[in-house]
Amino acid sequence: MKRLLVLSCVALLSACAGLPPPKPFTGDRQASPIHTLSVAVVIPRTLDLRYHNQTIRELIKLGPMGMATQMGAADPRVMQAFWSSFYAADKFYRNTFAVYHQDFKRVILVDSIDDPRVLEADLIAVPEVSYFVEAPTMLKQIMAVELPPFIGGFIWPLTTKFQVAVASAFYAPDHSLVATIKVTSPKITKRRPAWFTPKIAKHLADLHKETVIALDRAFEESRELAQYARSLATKRLVAAAPARTAAKAAKVFDSDVDRPAYSVVENPDDYAVVVGVETYQTLAPSLFARRDAEAVRAHLHALGTPMQNIILLTDSQATGNRLKSYVESWLPKNVKPNSKVFFYFSGRGLASGDLKEAALMPWDGDAQFAETGYPVKRLYQKLGALKVKQAVVAMESSFAGAGLERELGRVVALSAAQGDEVSGVEETQGHGLFTYHLLRAFNEPSGRGNLMQVFDYLKPKVSDAARRSSRSQTPVLSGVDAHQIVVKSAL
Repeated sequence: MKRLLVLSCVALLSACAGLPPPKPFTGDRQASPIHTLSVAVVIPRTLDLRYHNQTIRELIKLGPMGMATQMGAADPRVMQAFWSSFYAADKFYRNTFAVYHQDFKRVILVDSIDDPRVLEADLIAVPEVSYFVEAPTMLKQIMAVELPPFIGGFIWPLTTKFQVAVASAFYAPDHSLVATIKVTSPKITKRRPAWFTPKIAKHLADLHKETVIALDRAFEESRELAQYARSLATKRLVAAAPARTAAKAAKVFDSDVDRPAYSVVENPDDYAVVVGVETYQTLAPSLFARRDAEAVRAHLHALGTPMQNIILLTDSQATGNRLKSYVESWLPKNVKPNSKVFFYFSGRGLASGDLKEAALMPWDGDAQFAETGYPVKRLYQKLGALKVKQAVVAMESSFAGAGLERELGRVVALSAAQGDEVSGVEETQGHGLFTYHLLRAFNEPSGRGNLMQVFDYLKPKVSDAARRSSRSQTPVLSGVDAHQIVVKSAL
């Protein structure tokens, strides 16, 4: 019965209706503003499905005979024809979502609005579907069969009524409402003589075809969606202008740590979140942060983490919402007891005056509002709560590890600097000083057996390089059993 419910839900998603006869969209789709948008479509889990004003759950509770009575299925051919419509779920599903694929640049199917993948889209679409069928009652079917055809068909005509509707609410990634589009069919009545087996599946298919046309036209002609698309395009142009200018003037680096000099066997259960914020929305840039993140991703892959299990967030992709979603939702949903988790951040950090609180600043963080940062304490708590083999954090950021050693729990953390020190850069290599020597430790031919040995290698090199620049920078390794964190056999 559970399978029946699932098939019904998927099939009925197709039963969106328009005003017949609908007129197809005849404009230039490629020139349409919404064709530039990507959309995450939330697949409905429950639908407003009714037969004679009873929901499908209420009908199921009645049992087979009760369902047959309520649905008027005295003739087994009627029941067979009715349920056959739901077993065309695959076709209905493909045809309906073809509208989204046809009208938008990219479609991502997600299970809920809280799925982290919605942050990869320009819009979130939440469809709501209702479906109503009123079939001939058991009494009408019996009388139509027992009485002469003319009398039975005249007094108790066998009719089936259909009505469907779909509403698609569109939200921006911050969950603000952009538009609501709804198409509803009139109530359609199909009448036939008693000897005619109703072609219910065909009627639903015809209604679905009309709906696809109506839904397509409604999307293309929505003023709200078009206005949102134009507004988003303008924002992208404004944001891209300085980026293009900076790219022309940017120096091209080719560091000896950009490409891993080793490779180990992948562990499909390992996961990583890698963040590098070089250009901020309101804060000053963090030099080489994007290059740091890209190089760290390459090394994590070489250390055995599958590329599809590594989330890379750089610059405007690294918003506070995305950072939170991948740490607090994506990781818990995917990791396994055998997993090894690595979190890396390169960018700006923010600490309280007494250095007891610290936060990582995402792309949209604001130094005037501490709540816009992602607290390091919270990061440790969320990673520590994961039921995994080990969790490692590395931060190329000033103040990030300040005064939080007691909050680590099971997490092992590598910080670029301690206390009120500022993390520096290795300008000739185009990397943060700490990250450069961390990756050099990974690249060493002799290898570094565990994280403690990696730290023992990089700490003096970072401190010496900082001293030559007349400043102080001392990396910090916090957490218990760092010597048990293996490196070259998959970190």
